[in-house]
Amino acid sequence: MQKFYIVLNEEQQGPYTIDQIKQKDIKRNTLVWNENYENWFEIHNLEEFKNFFKKTPPPIPQKVTTEKPIKVVIAKEEKNRKRKKVDYSKVFSSLFKLSFISLIIAIIIFLISAFLIYDANKFDNYDYSTVKLGERISYNLPLDDYSPDIIPSIECNFDGNFGCLKYNVERRKEKIFEMSFTNSLYAFAISYIFIIIIYFGRKSIEEEEK
Repeated sequence: MQKFYIVLNEEQQGPYTIDQIKQKDIKRNTLVWNENYENWFEIHNLEEFKNFFKKTPPPIPQKVTTEKPIKVVIAKEEKNRKRKKVDYSKVFSSLFKLSFISLIIAIIIFLISAFLIYDANKFDNYDYSTVKLGERISYNLPLDDYSPDIIPSIECNFDGNFGCLKYNVERRKEKIFEMSFTNSLYAFAISYIFIIIIYFGRKSIEEEEK
């Protein structure tokens, strides 16, 4: 049976058997030696003691913290309460400023509808063509999908009285501008809804990052 010398309290003791050493106040770095080794080495390197040191409890810490993190929890709760306070005056001010973006979009849609899609200036020169029915000459009025119904009491004669032509063009323009204005209102409402969604979405992300 192998016996080892050990160093305890800076003194050489032994020789002891492995069972005797286990009953001593040894630590992982306790030095051991026997005739099979040239130098001293730490005891945890012995195969017989590897499991022994695994079962021993870890060293007692110098200071044990027993306080519960109540203050931290309270601080977090107070911080969350502060976040919930919303400055509505700033919110309304921001939304009012953002409405100008939708207003610009609405104006652009109005101009596109009136002058590109519906072509309000199409008959500004009062172009017309004549149609001869027997001895009577009539006029082809600039009618399209946006023109109003012709009032029979307004006559178009060959002497240059083009009241019906002018009336047709003016009423046509009014109808086109009405439709363009309606389109611009839809554009304003839809764009402003999207702007509000983006605004509050960004606010929510900023709050989470704080």
